[in-house]
Amino acid sequence: MVSRDFQALAARRADRARKLAARYPASAEPLLFFAEISSLQREISASLKATPAGLDEALDALAGGRRPLVELVEARGPQRLGDEARRYDETACRESLRAYIPRDDITSPRSFFARVLLQPAMFTWDARTFEPPAFTQAAPAAVDRASRCPRCGHSPQVGCLRPQGDGAALALVCSLCLHEWPFARPRCPGCGENDHHKIAFCSSSEFAHLDVQVCESCKAYLHMVHLEKEAEAVPDVDELAALPLDVWAQEKGYLKIQPNLAGI
Repeated sequence: MVSRDFQALAARRADRARKLAARYPASAEPLLFFAEISSLQREISASLKATPAGLDEALDALAGGRRPLVELVEARGPQRLGDEARRYDETACRESLRAYIPRDDITSPRSFFARVLLQPAMFTWDARTFEPPAFTQAAPAAVDRASRCPRCGHSPQVGCLRPQGDGAALALVCSLCLHEWPFARPRCPGCGENDHHKIAFCSSSEFAHLDVQVCESCKAYLHMVHLEKEAEAVPDVDELAALPLDVWAQEKGYLKIQPNLAGI
């Protein structure tokens, strides 16, 4: 399971990203950028104080620490994020944080900044600090509950298969707080489809410990990281290495359940 020490995890994520960049040249650019983001998130985590009293105090702390992220993206990020960085003042930061928490905006260029800032905080602080009214409305459908993080309500970034008995048990890894929760196989986290005729797994010899689960019912896909094949893998980092598999899936008309921090 994921260590609850975010600073140690961030250092491990950065180290893993650099190693994978050397191993998979086609994915090196997003991996090396992610390594720098992870190092910055480690600094953000170190600067976080005790759990804030509420959402406003939490947003104050995060918005106040946005400048190093803006400078990193302006210097080394992709152009689409660099353009947004120049507009990412304190007001924009607060708006993006408030939009990201209830999933009102989780895919725009601006949402990238919110996610980077929120991730160490959501990982470290009690998720109830951030609980907006949207999380307390009528309970979603059963499939939605099973497919969303039980800690913060966000979608999975990747699936993680860990050795268990004679096989492997699947957990989904939250795209925001990195919490893991068990999930049945074979089942689509996008729509709940469990007809094995409509769920397929595709792989490449280049990525022996990775494959892609695709659903013919909703055309969603999710990467799966096999820790029983590579124990050193860090699921949300190794998912970034699978860029060629993303290209294949999207050319076939599948849509990723949640874009990663590289926007893929």
